[in-house]
Formats: sequence, C-alpha cells, structure tokens
Amino acid sequence: MAAEDKKIGVVAATFLVAGNMMGSGAFLLPGNLAKLGSVSMWGWVVTTLGSLMLAFVFAKLGKLAPKEGGPYAYARDAFGPYMGFQTNTIYWFANWIGNVALPIAAVGYFSYFIPQLAEPWVRTLVVVGLIWLFTFANIAGAHVVTRIQSITTSFALIPLFGVALLGWFWFRSDVFTAAYNVSGKSDFQAISSSASLTLWAFIGVESASVSAGVVRNPEKNVAIATLAGVALAAVVYIASSAVIMGMVPNDKLQVADAPFTLAAQVAIGNVGGGIVSLCATLGAAGSLGGWILLTALSAKAAGDDGLFPAVFS
Repeated sequence: MAAEDKKIGVVAATFLVAGNMMGSGAFLLPGNLAKLGSVSMWGWVVTTLGSLMLAFVFAKLGKLAPKEGGPYAYARDAFGPYMGFQTNTIYWFANWIGNVALPIAAVGYFSYFIPQLAEPWVRTLVVVGLIWLFTFANIAGAHVVTRIQSITTSFALIPLFGVALLGWFWFRSDVFTAAYNVSGKSDFQAISSSASLTLWAFIGVESASVSAGVVRNPEKNVAIATLAGVALAAVVYIASSAVIMGMVPNDKLQVADAPFTLAAQVAIGNVGGGIVSLCATLGAAGSLGGWILLTALSAKAAGDDGLFPAVFS
C-alpha cells in the first residue's frame, strides 16, 4: 500500500481516467467516422450513454469494494479465485500488449517535426526508450506518473477543446449535412457501425477502480473520478467530432491522416499542424504512463492474493 502522502487525489484520478481513454485515438477517430458520415454522431450518443452506465457500475463497485485491481477484485470476490485469475490474466495481457500502440502513435505524431523518426529502426529505438522512461516514472510512484499524465492530458485537450469551442466560427451546416450518410448502408446500420468505433474510444473507463489502492479516500474518489473522467472525454469527443465534420469536407476528412491537424490548418494555417502534432504527442505519451500504471497495479493485486507470482506483489 502506498504511503498516504504519495497517493493521488480526485483530480489526478480523473485525468488518469480521461487520459487513458482519450490517448491517441481522439485525434484519429473523426477520419474513420467520416467514412460513414455525420450520422456517426448518433454512434457517439449511443456509446456515451452505455459508457456512462458502465461508469455508474464501476462507481458503485468502487464504493462497495474500494480494492486495488478493479475488475479483477470484483470478479474474485463474486466468483472466487479461479474467475479472478482468468479475468486478471486476460486484462493484464491485453494491457501490456496493447500499450505498444501508444508510443508508436506518439513517435508518429512527433515525426511531423523530425521526419527521420519515420525510419523503422529510429522509431523502434525511440518507442523502446519511451516505454522505459514511463516504466521508471511508475517505479518512482503513482503520484509521479499521474502528475505527468495530468500535464500531458491538459496539453492534449488544447486542440480538442480548441476545435470544439472555436471551430464553430468555421463550421458550415451545409458541409455537415451534405455527408449525413455516405456509407451506402441504412441509417441504423451506419449508426451500429459507428458505435463499434466510438465504443473503442471509451476503453479505460475502469482506470480509477484498478488504481483504487493508490487513490486517497477511494470509497468516494474512485466514483467521482470515474464519472467525471468519462463525462469529460464524452464532451470532448462529441463536440470536437461534430465541429470537425462541419469544418472539413467529407471527401478530405476521409483520407486525412491527421483530422485535427487539417481542421487547425483551416482555422489558423500551417502553424496549427505543429500545435496539434505536439499536443497529440504529449497526450499519447502521457497515456502510456497511465496504462503502464494500470498494468502494474492489476498484476500487483493478483500477486498480493497469491494468484500471480510473488515477484508482482
């Protein structure tokens, strides 16, 4: 158990939830959703409601059983050690395998400034370096890595909120409505397809509950951080996606590798591309730190219970 003065508060826990969910995907999804059209906004509504319901479940469980491990701890208490072990093994493997996508995305964004980072061997070295950097940050303590993530998530929110709030000055309703459904499917099918994409953006809703062991007053703060983190991410997702679909014509948005960079260039010119790339780099890198924390804490919880090797405890 972490010393009380090294535990994280509700603000840091909220940024952990929001930062882990947004990661790098928030900057890429508008381009994928453009292939369906602005009808995909209904997909955001559906998955936001579902994610908020799931957040309420985690919030309630966080009050009833404020234990480190989140889903693992709940499965273990409800169904016994065997199901707890299975749940945590799948969750742990999914995390450390999937984490590699975040430094790859961060390096990809930063190659806007240093094109040499696109070289495979250079990118590989930098990716490995980032993983070790945030591993050492986690070794220093949860309070260190969550402080870093709070800062990086704040930077990541700059272009997202910037587009969501200021993009309305360049928003054109005819651009938004002209590509309402370009999928060739019925509206219902298009919404279903978009929901499968937007649901991915809410992965990480469990972040506060997994880290309950390093959160101050977890009975109260895990619930607040979970609900506030999901709500913050949902507002950013919906507002920025809606605005960008009215700023950038659908045919350009569909083929855009960096939709927010394109929107920023529409608003403030080429300097916008640099701002978005830097903020996206920081957001993806900070999210890596948060996910490494969850991977470690879930393994530690199982190690403490004797379900994982003692080296993890």
